[in-house]
Amino acid sequence: MLTLPGAPALSDFRTARLLASIRAREAGVQALRSQFIHFVQTRRELTADERRVLDALLTYGPKL
Repeated sequence: MLTLPGAPALSDFRTARLLASIRAREAGVQALRSQFIHFVQTRRELTADERRVLDALLTYGPKL
């Protein structure tokens, strides 16, 4: 099983809003980050070409 990091799960605006909400309850929280994680089950090891295609398909959104 491949575990591949993805793009941020929340926009900067939503992250800031959520962080403010959390800080209202727990002032010690300094930062917040969300990220999509992709799990890919394959029957065999991917070839280099297949991996490039998979990486291209999973390249979206802003970089972390």
